[in-house]
Amino acid sequence: MKRFPAFDPPEYVEWKADPQLVRWFIEQAGSNDPAFIGRFVLHMCTHDFMEDLHKVRAPTLIVAAGREQIGHASAYEQMRDRIAGSELSEIDTAGHNICDSYAGRCVDLLEDFLRRRG
Repeated sequence: MKRFPAFDPPEYVEWKADPQLVRWFIEQAGSNDPAFIGRFVLHMCTHDFMEDLHKVRAPTLIVAAGREQIGHASAYEQMRDRIAGSELSEIDTAGHNICDSYAGRCVDLLEDFLRRRG
């Protein structure tokens, strides 16, 4: 499984990211049991939480890849619209795993959000 992400398209990890982060991501992703990942992906495809998002009452920051290629990028805007008072921040990337590739940027966005809304 460790070879899979190393040759994967950029929707999983932004290859312009720090090479150490890319190696870390490959190690982490590759250490998963492929059968479990298959079950997990199929399981997640059966859930649609959009209709329940109006129930969220906590301050919410949604951080998304601006050029998301997995699923529908418009889902993040729908989430923002359904969670009262939530904020959407986009990072200009197609990489799905932005918390891995853009950890520092995600922390900056979260700290700013918490200063203003926490």
